Amino acid sequence: ITFLTKLRNALDNHQKKINRNKPFKISIAGAAGDWVLTAGFDLPAIIDIIDWVNVMTYDYFGAWESKWGAYTGL
Repeated sequence: ITFLTKLRNALDNHQKKINRNKPFKISIAGAAGDWVLTAGFDLPAIIDIIDWVNVMTYDYFGAWESKWGAYTGL
């Protein structure tokens, strides 16, 4: 949150400095699994700072779902 807040403030200040009409956008690639999000992310605070979240949906399924430990099997 500290980093994102500083980044947001710096971009907002730069926007004013260069007389840019449109604000700069901040996006993140966020984990999809609840087991990751609840352990280390303050989502309400993050959402207030950023503009876009790309959810890493490949976290939902992976090699750990396979009995062979790989996507293609043996």
